[in-house]
Formats: sequence, C-alpha cells, structure tokens
Amino acid sequence: MVISLSPEIMHLKEPLEDMGFFTVPFSKNDIPVDALLYYDENFISRNGLLMDTQTTQGVLLVNVRNKSIEEIEMILRYRTYSPLIE
Repeated sequence: MVISLSPEIMHLKEPLEDMGFFTVPFSKNDIPVDALLYYDENFISRNGLLMDTQTTQGVLLVNVRNKSIEEIEMILRYRTYSPLIE
C-alpha cells in the first residue's frame, strides 16, 4: 500500500515503513497512492483535494490527529474508521 504523508507528519514515515507500508511525501504527487494521511483539518480544502476527484477517487483520506500509530495502522489495513467490535 502506498501512503502519501502531508509535510507536518513526515515523522510517521519510519514507523509506517516498519509496518510494511510504502510512504511518499504529499509533494511527490506523480505517484498513485492508496491513502493520504494528514494532520491539519484544513489540509484537504487548502490543497483543493475535494474538488479534484480524478486525483482522490478511491484514495482513503485519514486525519491522524489524536490517533496512535496502532490506530492509524488499523485504519489503513481495514480501510475504515469504524471499530470492528464495539
């Protein structure tokens, strides 16, 4: 799975790669990605991603604010924010 990281969360690169994910910086936009991780709530609108459906179609958008690396891994592996068991 290819994960794009917004600039403010590049510190997650190594832990995610240790889990088997391939990461690229958001600025490297010539590579198709499966998920985009971001921290700032305005990142999506500021970068025009909601308007660019060709670029974001099928891409999991994950706000990682207040999430542990384990929670982020679960979201990526299961492609959902929903808990499996409540």
